[in-house]
Amino acid sequence: TIKTDMNRVKILLLLCLVLILSACRSLENAPADKPTLEVPGESPIELPAEMPVELPTELPTEELAPAEEDLGETGPPGLQVPLPTKLMPIILPTQEGSEVPMPELPSVPSGTLEGLVEQAKQDLAKRLSITLDQIKVVQAREVTWPDSSLGCPKPGMMYMMVLSPGFQIILSVEGRDFNYHAGQSGGVFYCESPSPPASSNSIDN
Repeated sequence: TIKTDMNRVKILLLLCLVLILSACRSLENAPADKPTLEVPGESPIELPAEMPVELPTELPTEELAPAEEDLGETGPPGLQVPLPTKLMPIILPTQEGSEVPMPELPSVPSGTLEGLVEQAKQDLAKRLSITLDQIKVVQAREVTWPDSSLGCPKPGMMYMMVLSPGFQIILSVEGRDFNYHAGQSGGVFYCESPSPPASSNSIDN
């Protein structure tokens, strides 16, 4: 009886092993469930079980340029305006070894009596087309004019009746006299119809 029981146990174990192996084989041969995508009103769409995903092996090294600021004051919203760059000075090219000529400034008339006499002689030489050595200085003096006309009033003009300090210069060419007047703040000028000064401190030649 003991042998009979042992034989029965062995047979049961063998049956269990056979059932287990057959169940494993059926699971291996069974088709795997594929994922589907359901769209309303359409038939289900089968999706692949595994989606290949490719990852980049190298990251980009190029840096992205920063976005320009939106300047609301210089344009409408959303319009990107580039910021102004620093202005550079403009340098004009010149030839090597050459100097840039400076602009000529107007000469300031001399306020001294000697300088005014020289200016009067140069003006008279140009008027008469003669040389300076043909001109003689008859009188050169510091005077006080009776009004703002500086001793040379023009017809129809009104002048301030105030004492005005200045100079009187009389030049001569071949016996003919030419009068030049000046104020302390202005240059010498030719006076065709002179009037006498109020007072004088003459320097005659």
